[in-house]
Amino acid sequence: MERGAAINHPPQLTGGVRSALEGENVYIFYATYLDMDWDPPISVTLHIDGATFGMRPVTDPVWGRGVKYEIKLNLSREEHKYYFTATDSMGGFRKCPESGTFILNLSGAAESERSPSPPRAVIRYGLNGFNAILDGSGSYDPDGRIIQYTWTVDGQFTTGMVTQYTLSQGYHRIELIVMDNDGLTDRCEMILLVGEEGEGWAVRVAGTVILGYGEEEIDEGEGYHLVLREIEDGRAVISVSSEDGGAGVVVLYINRSIMRMGEIALTLDGKPIERLSPAEIANNPEMPAYSVVEKNGEIQVILYLPDIDGHTIVISSLSESAGKIQPSTNSLLFYLILGVVVLLTTLVSAVFAISRRRHTAKGFLLSDEGASHIGRSEAFNWDDFIEE
Repeated sequence: MERGAAINHPPQLTGGVRSALEGENVYIFYATYLDMDWDPPISVTLHIDGATFGMRPVTDPVWGRGVKYEIKLNLSREEHKYYFTATDSMGGFRKCPESGTFILNLSGAAESERSPSPPRAVIRYGLNGFNAILDGSGSYDPDGRIIQYTWTVDGQFTTGMVTQYTLSQGYHRIELIVMDNDGLTDRCEMILLVGEEGEGWAVRVAGTVILGYGEEEIDEGEGYHLVLREIEDGRAVISVSSEDGGAGVVVLYINRSIMRMGEIALTLDGKPIERLSPAEIANNPEMPAYSVVEKNGEIQVILYLPDIDGHTIVISSLSESAGKIQPSTNSLLFYLILGVVVLLTTLVSAVFAISRRRHTAKGFLLSDEGASHIGRSEAFNWDDFIEE
């Protein structure tokens, strides 16, 4: 895949639907908006049976990491066709699915009680020097078919079951999101370490920790256990363990507004962890180390651990108020702009929906909490796959 820089990258968009309340005809439609240029959306919209509904965000507005949107509708017991669209602030447009529509069949009692199973994402890879083949053909859906493969390699997007990429020495973050014909998704993520001779090996992501956005979040990798034990007095304490041990990576996202002046400092079981470049980490797989990338007011830390078997990680250099985080001025501005956009979109959508009352959706908004289902999966070495 070419690395040529584009003026604007269109946003990435995935979405689907799930039942909200057992025994009722209430369904939650959800979408995830992600923009590698960090452009906020002008609109994230559900189109169903000819009507349109503006969707509301349910996670923090960090556009380059992915923001989840939802809307709740009361649907009649019949077949419904739907799709999602998103437009970013630079005019980039995305439709999900890319062609056609999703179908939600509520016409029969047996069908309405069926809960679709999500697909399973599997990454297989092969390296020839610094040339990588990323293969998603091992992914599957137990009760349908996969209709979309979306790859993210070091923040750059591409689609297709198989893709090729030229990698440099260092570590590379690779993610595959697959979507089935029910609109359900699954995600597989790994870190690929590439040495100075082009040799490489995959390391699983043990989990992601998000600090400084109002409410701390932890997303655990399958087989790993992460606990945020405390965040106060200018530090955060995290414990990490694994069912199987082995190497792993912990990804930290830290809002710059909760950092004191100076560099971030990490310790592992009371001992300082050395900060290395990605290339140095790839060439020293036996030692724990971390690297730091800062973009748009967010600090991303990649913490590599050669053996995850019960450790305590301490992050210092946080502000004294880190455990009592309030939204920063920029965050408040984000929410204010976002609220105005969502309000205008909702009003326009409502007017349009009323004018289209003859359509079968007959939906209305309900307040709701919750998030879309994101599954877990494992990364397999391409050579092992070939031997099978």
